[in-house]
Amino acid sequence: MRVSNICKSFGGNKALEDVSFETSGNLAIVGESGGGKTTLLRILAGLETADSGTVEYDGKIGFVFQDFNLFPHMTVWENITIAAPDADIGLLARLGLESKKDEYPCNLSGGQRQRVAIARALALDPDILCFDEPTSALDPLLTDSVAELINSLDKICIIVTHDMEFADKVAKKKLIVDARSNAIYKRKGA
Repeated sequence: MRVSNICKSFGGNKALEDVSFETSGNLAIVGESGGGKTTLLRILAGLETADSGTVEYDGKIGFVFQDFNLFPHMTVWENITIAAPDADIGLLARLGLESKKDEYPCNLSGGQRQRVAIARALALDPDILCFDEPTSALDPLLTDSVAELINSLDKICIIVTHDMEFADKVAKKKLIVDARSNAIYKRKGA
């Protein structure tokens, strides 16, 4: 993925200014709340439009939302297959959800809902997978399990997080967002 000179403002407030980077492996975007991390991720995934600049990549992008965005009236399997009717049921076993196939999101733990959201994104067979704060509602043991899962994927993963320790576990390359200056600093080869 190659990102060149991305700028984005909301009203008169600059969220991102002249952001550029390249990555061919996992990338963590870290920093304080309000610094533009999620805005950048949404632009990368095509869910938000930049005011200027370009994003270039080959293939499909999947997105795992911070609040999971599961449909409460649908079962786990229905949530996964709504966008990918031909999804491989093996995804459930891979993510430890085989016994939850017919459960509704309200009957799942936060970690289980997170894995359903990941399964739904994986069912679309993306080349790049974007995660927005994947551990924000999880306890430390589940945080490690999400890190292991991300590292097991044969995809480029772009992860927004405020947790530097988690970022170190999932990506060698990091972009650090400074909320005060809207600056992005490259770290570890980003």
